[in-house]
Amino acid sequence: LELPLQFGANVFRLVPYGDDGVAGRPFELSYVRTQPALPAGCVLGDDVQLDAQGRPKLVLHERSGLVLVLVSGDVAQAPFYIAQHEFTIGAARRARPSFYESPERATEIWDRVPKSTADAHPAILVTFDEAKELCRDLGLRLCTTAEWESASGARDGRTYPWGKDWIAGACNADDPADSFRNT
Repeated sequence: LELPLQFGANVFRLVPYGDDGVAGRPFELSYVRTQPALPAGCVLGDDVQLDAQGRPKLVLHERSGLVLVLVSGDVAQAPFYIAQHEFTIGAARRARPSFYESPERATEIWDRVPKSTADAHPAILVTFDEAKELCRDLGLRLCTTAEWESASGARDGRTYPWGKDWIAGACNADDPADSFRNT
């Protein structure tokens, strides 16, 4: 039984069946949801904002430290949550503490990324299969092509994920001093 995401009273009509497969007398079950349903492993922040259906717009995935944002979806895509920012070296290390310490990775990464800011740096030198495994280790998954297109605006005509006009600073693309020179 999947419960709806919205707050408030909800009523279900249930029909019990006996061991012989014969339907019993139907009854109604009602409940009041006092908190929104959350994706697995997520918690609400202090300042909860809900969409029109009572779903939290932002949640925190505890194991990865990623903030997930609700994408309302469209006719072809159900609503879903996606990471608000890039998967970071810190998140990769939380999944696998030695991930960036392997000999083949350690030399290349530490030549590119200062160790003092590494945990906030977008993850680099990660293959597709490694990305799937890291997500799985954290209780997450990579988004589907349809989800990516829905989140990026490709399916509803937006030029950019946030709308039709460029907003300086809205992404890691227009400031050479952002310290993430290798992303």
